[in-house]
Amino acid sequence: MHNITLEAIHRFPVKGFPSQSLKNARLETGKGIPGDRRYAITNGTVSNGEWMLARSYFINAYNDGLQNFAIEESVKDGCLRLTNPEGREITLQPENPQSLELANLQLERFFKHVSVKPDAPAPQIIERKQAESNWDYPNTEISIINTETVKSVGKTLGHEMDPARFRGNLVINDLPAWEEFGLLGKRMRLGEAELEVMFPIVRCPAPGVNPETGERDIDFAKVFPDHFGHAYCGMYATVVKTGPISTGDRIEIVGDAKMSLTDAQAEADPYPLWPRVMEVSDYVVDVMSTRLSLKNTCPWPLPEAKPGQRLKLHLGADQWTREYIKDADSNHYHLEIEDSKTGDPVTQMLREDLQPGQKIIVSGPFGKV
Repeated sequence: MHNITLEAIHRFPVKGFPSQSLKNARLETGKGIPGDRRYAITNGTVSNGEWMLARSYFINAYNDGLQNFAIEESVKDGCLRLTNPEGREITLQPENPQSLELANLQLERFFKHVSVKPDAPAPQIIERKQAESNWDYPNTEISIINTETVKSVGKTLGHEMDPARFRGNLVINDLPAWEEFGLLGKRMRLGEAELEVMFPIVRCPAPGVNPETGERDIDFAKVFPDHFGHAYCGMYATVVKTGPISTGDRIEIVGDAKMSLTDAQAEADPYPLWPRVMEVSDYVVDVMSTRLSLKNTCPWPLPEAKPGQRLKLHLGADQWTREYIKDADSNHYHLEIEDSKTGDPVTQMLREDLQPGQKIIVSGPFGKV
């Protein structure tokens, strides 16, 4: 594994609003970064005090203008000051319920720059201090973004891209693009904390919002499926050992996750959809076809596959294809790749240009037998 380092730490005190950059943080088991997504603003729903779906709140995936607000934390007393595009301010004082009540009385006027559903309950700022916070799923305390993957996406689009678009808590570097999928099911240490990597992050339209301008300038609903053959970027992780972390920390893989696959996929998309890293274990080029065997690198078993189903192989931007699975077991997929009748260059790469030990991103299996 590469010498992965922690480049940046971010928390998002108010869901959907800009982040705060931190040099240090203390991760707590099951709780993530203190103060992350502590507050959220309802969009016509009524909070019942429990965790709710992301669509219950104003978020960048569906609401424009949130990145044009500003957020500042007082070093002296920990108060959060929110400022709207007109310069109007409201203040939230942690541990002071009256400040939240006062902020909500001012919220309608403060929040007029963001569209509100007609005839819906008035937006309300809600506070959640328990472990579940206002994350996208109840158990996804930490999100991880790889800078090299972001560069790959930007290069493909011809658009310089800030990792801030992807709203990750931990931004890592020194890992080749997309190889964060190889962290799946692993336990990693940074600083004195330890995390277990659960599942990849499916991308909604939120990264289409430019964090500098607040404008939606990229259609991410199309970008990932069209160019990469999947809709994932980044990984979710859960904190399993409390401890401080700092930017510059080296990230070390210390073993396999103790959580089960059943636990990891409880809230996620179906397992076959997850991109994951496999290794070329056998590669024999013949005149008529190439026999390709791919070995699982994840501690969890491969999704069950039957002959006749197809596997997606993701070799890079605009370089992905589907190939039939000839045979499979819990640790390998075996394929027999013939020349493409349509002249697909990716199939030709699979036929001639791989090496044993090479890592490949795959997803699937897909299709009926």
